[in-house]
Amino acid sequence: MQKLTKHRRTAFWWGLILSVLLVLSIPAIPLVAVFDLLYLLPLPLLGIMAGMIAMPLVWIHFASLCSMRRTLIAVQEGITEVNALSLHRGLHTQTVAAQLRQGIDRRYLTGYYFDGSRLTPIRPAAPRVFTVICPQCGATAEISEKKSRCAYCRMPLPLPENEQA
Repeated sequence: MQKLTKHRRTAFWWGLILSVLLVLSIPAIPLVAVFDLLYLLPLPLLGIMAGMIAMPLVWIHFASLCSMRRTLIAVQEGITEVNALSLHRGLHTQTVAAQLRQGIDRRYLTGYYFDGSRLTPIRPAAPRVFTVICPQCGATAEISEKKSRCAYCRMPLPLPENEQA
């Protein structure tokens, strides 16, 4: 979710910069002409073009990121079915499914598997624990890693033979 917040903030600032650039570029054209600085004329023209073409696209992108954020917040609150999310958000089910796919693909939403109709949390596999007897001191120890050591004599304890990969 932090990655989404960062992208949303970046889109906001670019939208704001392009909006201000457009507003400042329009009166700059007559000022350039009045003060006979025609060699600077391409700058306000580029500002107007960037403002007219790029600014709406950036704001649309920002709005889509805001909508995705609201959907992902609903997921974090426990709504994991597409139909329930679409009712909660007031969006079409295909829109919600697309937002969930994008959220997972862009890693805005991690720890879930999406099958097209519901999100399922992915649980990490529990580490396997083995009980072994230390060959040096005879103590019983539980190990879960290949490089575990005996708690008493600090000798390295190997995994049992039938459990090694």
